[in-house]
Amino acid sequence: MLGAAGVLLIQATLIAYFASTLEAGPDNNYVGGGDGKWILASLAMIAFVPLMIWSAFALAIKRLHDLDLPWQLAILLVFPPICYVTFVYLAMRPSKQVTNRHGPPPFPE
Repeated sequence: MLGAAGVLLIQATLIAYFASTLEAGPDNNYVGGGDGKWILASLAMIAFVPLMIWSAFALAIKRLHDLDLPWQLAILLVFPPICYVTFVYLAMRPSKQVTNRHGPPPFPE
């Protein structure tokens, strides 16, 4: 859960920085600022998006292993309406307190 919160914090920071570099043009369309910060923000988003996607899938797969569920269920994170329900399910369901094929329980009682 802390890993997911960290990923969300990085995403929010990048999006906020990206949004702060935009300026309203003469026709009220948002365009990049004249100082080129938007180029840096765009490159940061391009660089970090694959990393954030990979980390989201890695965290979901580890959580599915804690629940002794197949890792293929992580594909549910691709579909926007389902991904929110999947995230809440993975966050709220307690881990199984038995050793499974992926190892011992993460936080034994």
